[in-house]
Amino acid sequence: MDNNLRNILLSTVFGTGSGTADLNPSAFMIDYCENVYFSGWGSDVANPTDHVGTTNGLYVSSNAVQKTTDGNDFYLIVFSKNLQNIAYATFFGSPGQVGEFNDHVDGGTSRFDPRGVVYQSVCSSCPAGGLSQISNFPTTANAFSRTNPSPRCSNASFKIDFQISNAVI
Repeated sequence: MDNNLRNILLSTVFGTGSGTADLNPSAFMIDYCENVYFSGWGSDVANPTDHVGTTNGLYVSSNAVQKTTDGNDFYLIVFSKNLQNIAYATFFGSPGQVGEFNDHVDGGTSRFDPRGVVYQSVCSSCPAGGLSQISNFPTTANAFSRTNPSPRCSNASFKIDFQISNAVI
């Protein structure tokens, strides 16, 4: 917007174009080089009336960390300066059937730093039908824990360094 907050100077939209919300936003940032970062999630948490979003049909880049989705994942996208191109886009979350694990975030737990790194603490490995000891959220080999011991959603944290910006401040 301009200095008087009267005119839009730069704007874009993205998603599937289905006419309904795809994502619930969780983090947004502009880095030192004016790349625009967005993180959100699509899921049918609890029941379809709570949130009807989905990650199905969203664009991912050829170098995505996770190229496929079960519809209930996180979505991270980076637009280049002036929103001209998509520099990077990926899914991130548990594989599974729709309605089975429902990755999501309850808010206030996702941050970008101005160097293009996202830190997210999320609700993951949400068991269905009384399951426990689920280990389906993507983790690294040396993670503190790779299994959700709870009969409810587990807290998982992840960090992705997009390595988009080469700025040194």
